[in-house]
Amino acid sequence: DLLRYPSDIFQFGESDWEAIAALPGWGPKSCKNLKESVQRVATNGVSLGRFIYSLGIRHVGKHSSELVASSYGTIDGFLNAIEAAANFTNDNDVVQETSATDEDCLEREKSDGSQRYPFPALQNKLGIGPVMIESLMEFSGSQNLVLAAKSLSESIRVLKQDIVTGEEETSSSSSMDTARPWKGLRVVFTGSLEGLTRGEAQKLAKLLGAKSTPGSVSKSTDLVVFGEKGGKKTGTSTNIGNFYSSSG
Repeated sequence: DLLRYPSDIFQFGESDWEAIAALPGWGPKSCKNLKESVQRVATNGVSLGRFIYSLGIRHVGKHSSELVASSYGTIDGFLNAIEAAANFTNDNDVVQETSATDEDCLEREKSDGSQRYPFPALQNKLGIGPVMIESLMEFSGSQNLVLAAKSLSESIRVLKQDIVTGEEETSSSSSMDTARPWKGLRVVFTGSLEGLTRGEAQKLAKLLGAKSTPGSVSKSTDLVVFGEKGGKKTGTSTNIGNFYSSSG
């Protein structure tokens, strides 16, 4: 067998590449493209997020891999967390306990060096839930998968990634909400809007966070933006108690 672990491809010699080219459906050109890709990764390295994604952990996609990477920052930090989870003895139901983020628990962990919860750095991470942590636990419990991950990390350069704390995530989320003042609203436009077509106005509303831009006013309407000759929609919005605003 040419490949036992993914890292083996980074150790290929010329005879190995010749064997790849001879495989059914391959040939010299396909083999050359693969070889160049391997050499490019070996030379330039990959981000920690891409490395984690390449491991094929269930429920850990591209975005989730970036979230995990931003919690550990380095390949050593991530692999150490995997090793610690492999030694975790409590049952998996503890993942779902709400007390996992309790400050007193975290302080006790720091003081006595113990780990009460698997992957403590992920317990209060936005976008990461118990299903993903359980998948990481399953991965950590497989010696072959962990060995393959370690071997791959030793064969290529895994680039450091900035660690994002919970406070920074909250700040980023707050900034996003400020930039999207119509988040979740159902917005109706009526009348002529100066400098904007109806379609442009609806697109702008979506950029500002609007949930939808229906064509008529109803009890579920949150906001009516009216311009010149707004017609019956303006009166309707007043009658059902919706907030409405002039375009000018």
